[in-house]
Amino acid sequence: HMEDAEYLLTGEDLATGKQFEDVISLGGYHVDIHAPNNDGHNTEYVGPPTFQIPYRSLVPKHIDGLLVVGRAFGATHEAQAATRVIPLSMAQGQGGGQAAALACSSGCELRDLDIKELQRRLVEQGQVLDHRNLPKHPRASIFKVANIDGHVSLHNHEASQMEEDTKNKQ
Repeated sequence: HMEDAEYLLTGEDLATGKQFEDVISLGGYHVDIHAPNNDGHNTEYVGPPTFQIPYRSLVPKHIDGLLVVGRAFGATHEAQAATRVIPLSMAQGQGGGQAAALACSSGCELRDLDIKELQRRLVEQGQVLDHRNLPKHPRASIFKVANIDGHVSLHNHEASQMEEDTKNKQ
């Protein structure tokens, strides 16, 4: 992972639900640290149920014209344990792609672009940047944030509902 980002996302940021002015995506996975000696793993359940990914964590401090998205973005080991999953990598990729398009059309460096305009474009494309805007109805989206005993994850709600319906018929 990149340790020399404009902002290094931390496990504490995730656990406290730190709010960022330059948020480009939300996450909701638990901190899942695998032991370096391959002797199992340590899972910590953090709250609140969602956390934010700031744009600055995609921007290297000393390199212009480059964004780092996915598992290599700017995050500590603890934050990486919750943010390394594919849906978050996809959301960062969407944010990074839109940032690159905006920087090209605006003629500015990636680190200097209009964050509010980037966020407007992301929201217009369906990206949720505020946990208060998550779907309220379970069938409003195939993916739903679930909070069960502090465990936060994304799952396919329709598949879960089908499994429950099948159990109830038996």
